Amino acid sequence: MRKKADCGKSGFQVYAPDHPFCNKRGYVYEHRLVMENKLGRCLKFEEVVHHINKNVHDNKIENLMLFENNSKHLMFHHPKSAIKCRICNKEFYIKPHWSKRRGFYC
Repeated sequence: MRKKADCGKSGFQVYAPDHPFCNKRGYVYEHRLVMENKLGRCLKFEEVVHHINKNVHDNKIENLMLFENNSKHLMFHHPKSAIKCRICNKEFYIKPHWSKRRGFYC
């Protein structure tokens, strides 16, 4: 059994010093390890694991959802704040007042 630490509002961390994305103390968030186990591969650094029921201590696979980056995760929570670039059609999340300054361009 691996060593496990409760990090309060952040969820559980598991001691995995050989993991490529462990912190300096050798811990990785348990929900990332559960998702990696399900996918059969290491998650990319930018991938975000979301807790569907918002309980960060509930790391059952049916409660987890994977987003390719934090921008996609934010779009899930704030769909009206997602915009498309007029040049490249890339969709991303911005704060509403930024659109006036940036003109919907990358």
